[in-house]
Amino acid sequence: MAWSILPPSPLWQWVGLIVGFIALFGVLMSLPTILQMIWGRPKVTIDVNVKEMDGARVLECRIFNYPIVRGILKLLCVRRMAAEDIVASFSIEECGSGRVVFPGAVPYIITYTDTKSQRVGLPASPFPAAFGIVIVMYDTGEVKPFGEDTTILLAPGKYSARIDITVEGKRIVEEQEFVVCETRPFAYWTADS
Repeated sequence: MAWSILPPSPLWQWVGLIVGFIALFGVLMSLPTILQMIWGRPKVTIDVNVKEMDGARVLECRIFNYPIVRGILKLLCVRRMAAEDIVASFSIEECGSGRVVFPGAVPYIITYTDTKSQRVGLPASPFPAAFGIVIVMYDTGEVKPFGEDTTILLAPGKYSARIDITVEGKRIVEEQEFVVCETRPFAYWTADS
């Protein structure tokens, strides 16, 4: 028996067309979910900043989870998800010798809503969460690692802060250098690190 290629009957052509439209509708309905799962994940970045306060100066680390604000993803209504379970730690060592001056701490992270905790969640926002690395007391000129029970004083010199952020099990590690000096401002971040 020989096979012949005949076009399907008009009924089967309509059935195929309807099934094709249903499949296309299903793909179009699932596309936003797929895009959200891939490109809507938290995108955490960190940078360092100087915060001036009454009688003190804080060298701090800021944590950002910027929202999606332009481009094709914005047009497709993809939104950045909140970053959950953010934990930070830092240590300080002397540049050159590598001697650890401050072995490490898990600081309190302050969110833009003034929530203070060692574990925070950060929604997609241009406003950062932050934690202190070094505090300078202007009246005495003392420079010490930021913490509630820190008695270590940093002598003039160049130091490196090793910042370790864990977001949902993924680590971001960055080193940033700062200088401690004998005159005002007593401590500042270096621009080249």
